[in-house]
Amino acid sequence: MRKEHRAYVLANDSMIRSAGALYDPQGNQCGTVIAFEASDVAEVREWVEQEPFHRSGVYARTEIVAWRLAFNRFDRMEWASSQPTHGN
Repeated sequence: MRKEHRAYVLANDSMIRSAGALYDPQGNQCGTVIAFEASDVAEVREWVEQEPFHRSGVYARTEIVAWRLAFNRFDRMEWASSQPTHGN
């Protein structure tokens, strides 16, 4: 399922401005945060409804929240293949 998720994200990334996995204290992936730039919430909801993890029930819940960027200090990087180490 992860292969389908990544393929979908990469093929449909025009609205994505930032994305990454969430990890619990033991280092296990427990969620995803994606920041979109979209004309409205309906556009994001449509994207989410087609996303393979969402469609297959991998996510226990999905929340779409309006957000405005105040400033950005992230350097651009492509999809990271490694997981974070504890404490980082």
